[in-house]
Amino acid sequence: MTGGSGGILGGLLPDIDHPQSSIGRRLKPVSMLLSALLGHRGVTHSLVAVVAMSFIAWCALRGLDWLPEHSTSFVLGLSVGYLSHLLADWLTNSGIPLLWPMKRRFVAPFAISTGSSIEYLIALGLYSWLIYRFA
Repeated sequence: MTGGSGGILGGLLPDIDHPQSSIGRRLKPVSMLLSALLGHRGVTHSLVAVVAMSFIAWCALRGLDWLPEHSTSFVLGLSVGYLSHLLADWLTNSGIPLLWPMKRRFVAPFAISTGSSIEYLIALGLYSWLIYRFA
C-alpha cells in the first residue's frame, strides 16, 4: 500500500455520493444512502471531507498497525487524490461547496461544461502527459 493507491482511492472518494460513479457502483448501498441524504457534490466535495477522510484513514491504519511504514504515504496520497478531484470539479460549471457547510459554490473563472469536447481534450492532454512522464 503506497501513496499511489491512496491517490487512486482519494480521486474516487468524492463521488461516493453518486450511485453511478465508479466507486458508487461498487459500494451501491453506501452511495445510495449518501445520495439520498446529502445529494451529489455536497459535503463530499469540500475541505471538511478531505480532512475527515484523511484523519479516518490515518487513525484506521495506525490503529490496525497494518503496514505502519506505508501509512504516511498512503494518507498523503489519499489527500492529494481527493484534492485533485475537487480541483477538477472546481473547473466545471457546477463548481464545488469548498467551504461546506457554507452554501456558496466555488467555480473557476474559466469553467467548462462536464462532458464537453473541451473536457475530453484536457483529459486526453493530461493522460498523454502522464504516460509520457511516467512510462
